[in-house]
Amino acid sequence: MLALLNDPDPKVPEYLLLFSFSSDDNKQRFLELVQSNELTKTESEEVLVPTDDEIRDARPLGMVLDENITRHVTLIAMTVAAAMEAESERAN
Repeated sequence: MLALLNDPDPKVPEYLLLFSFSSDDNKQRFLELVQSNELTKTESEEVLVPTDDEIRDARPLGMVLDENITRHVTLIAMTVAAAMEAESERAN
């Protein structure tokens, strides 16, 4: 996961978060997770494929986001990854 400052307005900064998935199944499960929560639910046009320039300019979260936000996002990502791994192990 990488981040990119989309709008440099210091009052209300807007960030793009770029995700990479190891499989189409994992991508679909992530999108379903996002849609299942009222706070993270998105309109379809909000989930986009980044341009080559956006990918090139993106940086690790800690270089773009505030430290508190980075910590929170990292904990969520770790929780989701652990749950997906546990589910995968149960299926096998």
